[in-house]
Amino acid sequence: MKRLVLMTMTIMILLSAACRSGPVKALRKDPSVLALVGRYYIDRTDFKSALAYNRAQGTKDANVMSRVFDSVVEETLVLNAATGDPVPRAPRPLGLYSEPAARERAVSAILEQKVYSRVSVPAKDIKAYYNSHQDLYRKGEGVLIRGILLGSRKDASKVGALLKKHHSFVGVARRYSLSPNKGEARYFEYSELPDYIVSIVKSAPIGIPTQPFEVSPGNYQVLLVERRYKTYTVPLKEAGPGIRLLLSDSLGAALHKSYIGELRRRFKVVIFWSRLGFDYRKENP
Repeated sequence: MKRLVLMTMTIMILLSAACRSGPVKALRKDPSVLALVGRYYIDRTDFKSALAYNRAQGTKDANVMSRVFDSVVEETLVLNAATGDPVPRAPRPLGLYSEPAARERAVSAILEQKVYSRVSVPAKDIKAYYNSHQDLYRKGEGVLIRGILLGSRKDASKVGALLKKHHSFVGVARRYSLSPNKGEARYFEYSELPDYIVSIVKSAPIGIPTQPFEVSPGNYQVLLVERRYKTYTVPLKEAGPGIRLLLSDSLGAALHKSYIGELRRRFKVVIFWSRLGFDYRKENP
């Protein structure tokens, strides 16, 4: 009796394996299938759509085609994480995700949830980077100035009158300036400024606004020189946002690389290299 049960179980296992392997074998033999990526397969139509979406349709550049193909494989790999359902007996077509824009949106949402939401840069890391890269924030001879940008002669006259009455430069800038920094102090090396601005800021009294002057037809500017320097180090408060972005990008890239590696371990990727139709070239990381 035990032998009969064992034989029955063995037959069922073999039949189950045969059922699973049948569709997979068919995909492996299908010349239109370029890759098996976990739950999905990528075919020639998917790849052609991706080339067109990336404005590379008709290209003969193997490097470009390789990058596009790699992106499709990676996006498909990420799609595997969209559901916790068991991996099907055989990979299925991308379906709605065959459309590159739809696939891109889905992948972006998954990566935001699984990867980029974990990116956090503490203030201590920003300060540490700033302290260890002082050479990046040290500038040559120049001037610390505030500015107000105006879009008409009328506004220029109004602002000039307000400043003559000793209204706050920053307050006037916040109300009237077209510039996004709204009168915040910024440091410029003299070499970064147009010659006509250099002559103005070198001769302007410290702490006293200049008269409005025309910088282009219909546009006027008022400057306030805070101080002139032989050398200047950009303060942490000003450098911080750029450092945060730099460190966030670096951490995000590292987390993304780790996440893709994890997906490759979880979901099998099979590429049918001979079917690609071009000389695939792996891009160096």
